[in-house]
Amino acid sequence: MIRYRPFRNIDPPRLTEVWNQCFVNRGAVQMRTSTPLERYVLSKPTFDPAGLILAEEEDGRCIGWIHAGIAPRLGEAAEGVVCMLGVAPTHRKQGVGSELLRQGEAYLQGRGARTIFAGSQSPRNPFYLGLYGGSECSGFLDSDPAATPFFLKHGYGVHSTTAVYDRPLEQLPKPNDARVSILRTKYEVQVGPPRKLDSFWHECTTGCIDPIAFIVEDKKTKKIVGRALVWEMEGFSYRWGKPSVGILGFEIADEHRQQGVGKLLLGAVLRQGQESFFELAEVQANESNPAAVKFLESYGFEKVDRGQTLIKKV
Repeated sequence: MIRYRPFRNIDPPRLTEVWNQCFVNRGAVQMRTSTPLERYVLSKPTFDPAGLILAEEEDGRCIGWIHAGIAPRLGEAAEGVVCMLGVAPTHRKQGVGSELLRQGEAYLQGRGARTIFAGSQSPRNPFYLGLYGGSECSGFLDSDPAATPFFLKHGYGVHSTTAVYDRPLEQLPKPNDARVSILRTKYEVQVGPPRKLDSFWHECTTGCIDPIAFIVEDKKTKKIVGRALVWEMEGFSYRWGKPSVGILGFEIADEHRQQGVGKLLLGAVLRQGQESFFELAEVQANESNPAAVKFLESYGFEKVDRGQTLIKKV
């Protein structure tokens, strides 16, 4: 008989064991101990043990688990997120995943959620940045092919898709835009710790990866016209066999787009990565933004995966 119960403090090693059985592809960190899970998930002030539900056999062996969390309030009603769901290969197609999902949805509804997303993606990314998705939380990845069909079967529909792009750093392209040289006389790219993450939520979701901020600042006005956060993808580097750096929150002010500022910022990020002996850079872009996709591909980034976030009204 299978029992379902909320998280207890003795569970991290059991969760880690199931994680390593379920998430075996490129987009998930392989955990040698439960320390990464404790760092990126369990230690966060937003973690609620009631939202992490385990399925276990009578002998106490964990065979699956789901983690559901509440997203920041973006509208009138609360929104929930099914952040992760995994069932050991030996117990799939036996209804375990469906029951875990039912209990996870019940937890979210009990906390006021009327919309539930499957897969974390900013700003609905309570947990797992640093463990799943790559440079950012990107929903459930195509490299985990069972995820999307499972949620579609349970009444979810696709909400958004995100392309995951990688680029080797051995050789960087030479600037071929004359505007970049001119922009260097007007703007300064500053590198250092983030001055301040913009909210408690951002601190909880992003602070755990210890990012470095790249800021494009107007030398005269001191106005920030572009920014990005960059972090060392330690767990992914181990899986991929090469030191890798992730780029997230890449943003250029609306009035400064199409002027070369993005090339100035991205070029600085890639050069810094190369000089710091990283071999790979990863970044993501929403597939509904063709300008961003074209920009990344022009810099030699190649699509290596795709994430999907799904949605369900309850």
